[in-house]
Amino acid sequence: MHLSVFIDLYTPKIVDYSLKNHMKTSLILDIINIVASNKKLEPTLFIHLDQGIQYLSYDFLTLVKKNSIIAAAAIKIIYMTML
Repeated sequence: MHLSVFIDLYTPKIVDYSLKNHMKTSLILDIINIVASNKKLEPTLFIHLDQGIQYLSYDFLTLVKKNSIIAAAAIKIIYMTML
């Protein structure tokens, strides 16, 4: 099972969630549509993403833009030194 959760970081409350038996793009699209249809989006909404491929899909990027959502991902940079 895979869980996608919208958490309000100001109040630490769960805004909404989506639970599916797969990790396809529809898992992410469903939760954004649920939150958007319930009018739970603030004027400026930031989504913190992991590095999953579903966040690069055309459908995801279109939906994020349509709802004026700012999506950001933390990227780990590892420096390696050769001796």
